[in-house]
Amino acid sequence: MDIRRLESFCRVFELRSFSKAADDLFLSQPTVSSHIASLEDELSCRLFDRIGRQILPTQAGIILYSYASRIIEHIGRAVSDIHLLNNRVVGRLVLGGSTIPSHYLLPQVLKRYREAYPEVEITVHTADSCAIEERLLEGEVDVGVIGASAAFPELEYRPVLQDELLLLSSRHLCPEGATADPETLCRLPWIIREKGSGTRKAMEKGLEQLGIRIGDLRIVLTAHTTEAVMQAIINGMGVSITSRLAASEAMARHEVLDIRAPELDLRRVFYTVTHRQREPYPASSRFVDMLQALSGTLFHSSGFSVGAASDQEPLTNT
Repeated sequence: MDIRRLESFCRVFELRSFSKAADDLFLSQPTVSSHIASLEDELSCRLFDRIGRQILPTQAGIILYSYASRIIEHIGRAVSDIHLLNNRVVGRLVLGGSTIPSHYLLPQVLKRYREAYPEVEITVHTADSCAIEERLLEGEVDVGVIGASAAFPELEYRPVLQDELLLLSSRHLCPEGATADPETLCRLPWIIREKGSGTRKAMEKGLEQLGIRIGDLRIVLTAHTTEAVMQAIINGMGVSITSRLAASEAMARHEVLDIRAPELDLRRVFYTVTHRQREPYPASSRFVDMLQALSGTLFHSSGFSVGAASDQEPLTNT
């Protein structure tokens, strides 16, 4: 049984799509379809049912995947271990990053990782923290880098970087040096991230310490990306809480400003997350080690002091 056909089969099984599997494997869709057809001929049974636009595995397909996925994993591990004898780190590294790490942390680290291990094929999946944890549990990614932890017992969480969250507004909505007390926070128009976002979880935790629930806020927009949040702030739709990593460029261009909220504790930690029961490949263990080593030099929190309210202009009623 051809290993390349099994790889195509497993990717179609996981993604429930021939076209997505082809893109992921850098093959044409007819090639992937041919691989599946050859396996079906070899086994004399259908592996997938095609119902409209849905691709659903048959019972035979489910059985084959349970074995094929382990075969591919063992072969990949064998190749990695053999190359490691010659001090070569090769193979595939599949990362899952929540929005902030994927956009603002991983690119700098991956540049250095690529320079050190040029033979590793890297894939990055971006989703909210909850979705990345689910992919780790399903074995779809090797390492996750997320900004919130649901603390699944099957997963191992290691803190890698402290993050400072800022309460941001456009200059048209709030004055320079403004401060906000809990009562004012409830009157402001808010832009928030979707459920499952690590940023939203950190925001909810900070507000809860002030006795404010998410339902107490005047929410004008729920956005699914940090960039959407930033653009909404810049255009004066409302205020939001997001990472300094994401806001630094807009702040440097004076497009947004930081509202001081002395009673609001805005801090969180980014974690690397791996599955406890999966032995890491050299490619993934070297990545985790490099991220841990570089995080202190490439990135550092500017501290969590929110300043004194006494010398700052009070926020006008909006």
